[in-house]
Amino acid sequence: MRYCSRSPTVSTTRRGSQRLHVSTETARTHMVNVLRKLDVDSRLQALVFAVRHGAVIRIRNPPRGAVTIR
Repeated sequence: MRYCSRSPTVSTTRRGSQRLHVSTETARTHMVNVLRKLDVDSRLQALVFAVRHGAVIRIRNPPRGAVTIR
């Protein structure tokens, strides 16, 4: 779940791949596999799944678009 991002864009995949030190294609494949395992169709649905199952916690005054992962 740590890789879930706030918007499903190519630039998000690129930033994620840079953070994880993997190729953009590897990051995209990883995200596709996560979505399939969660049986969801989008990153937003994956985030909703994570919230409902307690994998995401709220923080006070988070930066815009920030998500904290347990």
